[in-house]
Amino acid sequence: VGCSTKKVDLVLNKAAVRSMLSQAGLTKLRAIEDQALRELTEWPLPGRAAFLKPINGCGSTYVRRCTSLQDVREHLAAWDSNARHIRQFVADYVQAGLGMFLEEEAVGELLSLEGYCHDGRYFAVGITDRTVLARDVAIEMGNTFPCPHPRRADIVAKVEAIHELLGIT
Repeated sequence: VGCSTKKVDLVLNKAAVRSMLSQAGLTKLRAIEDQALRELTEWPLPGRAAFLKPINGCGSTYVRRCTSLQDVREHLAAWDSNARHIRQFVADYVQAGLGMFLEEEAVGELLSLEGYCHDGRYFAVGITDRTVLARDVAIEMGNTFPCPHPRRADIVAKVEAIHELLGIT
């Protein structure tokens, strides 16, 4: 039993995963990949914010909340110039050639469902509630676990569907 490099590459490719989730009806958030993003002439999400992030990201590294095309252009320029000082191994990973993408901001609670897979089945352990930095919501500062939630059954069902779609066993 093992996991192929191809499967790991897919799961770590945020843009590919978001595309699969969208096609399967498991997300309604819109996303724009690097090349199309660089060709934009106007803000594609009127009245909405979005997060610009590396396709193969690492935590909050290079993740920026944007509300305008000017924000996107400024952050893409910083990305392209490698101006930020980050650990070399992180820079090597996030800048490995997959580029950036813009993902519509999800409005609501920021939660994670912790769990594990065994014998092809996903087992939920508990929900983690996330706390973000007030001045920059792209940065997670802490969490609460386990967090009781009234929609736990719905959350577990969606995560199980995502694991099945991605073939995570």
